[in-house]
Amino acid sequence: HYLDFFGVDFDAVRAMGWASFLHPDDAAGYLQAYKSAYVRREPYAYECRVRDARGQYRWLLNRGQPLGDDRFVGSSTDITDRKRAEEAVRASEEQYRTLFESIDEGFLVSEVIFDENDKPSDLLLLEANPTAIRLAGRDFTGQRLRAIDPNYEQYW
Repeated sequence: HYLDFFGVDFDAVRAMGWASFLHPDDAAGYLQAYKSAYVRREPYAYECRVRDARGQYRWLLNRGQPLGDDRFVGSSTDITDRKRAEEAVRASEEQYRTLFESIDEGFLVSEVIFDENDKPSDLLLLEANPTAIRLAGRDFTGQRLRAIDPNYEQYW
């Protein structure tokens, strides 16, 4: 599968021909990790982009263990889908953060705290946008609502 992925034969792999498939932005870091592992005889793991046999860049998680005598044992796992999902989450979080920080309504994110009988007993304020902080006169993030106002909604 590895040889098919790159479209090379085993001799090219042994001659480090795979290094030519590394993305230019990732090549130096990966080669440093690889060579350092070889010198120290320690395992390594490195995520990088490589060009496959079709000419497309894919993300791989590469793990290796030097065995001595110019030999390595290792594996490469295609993590492209994971990287795409991580990027989608990052973009979504950035959109949320931009909206949260810019809306002109006070907005709080809180977690309901339950007592030993599974009844709601308090709120933990996790996050406040700038408008909520301005309206309250201070930031209550990280505090429990009962500590701020012990009489707040005694009965939920």
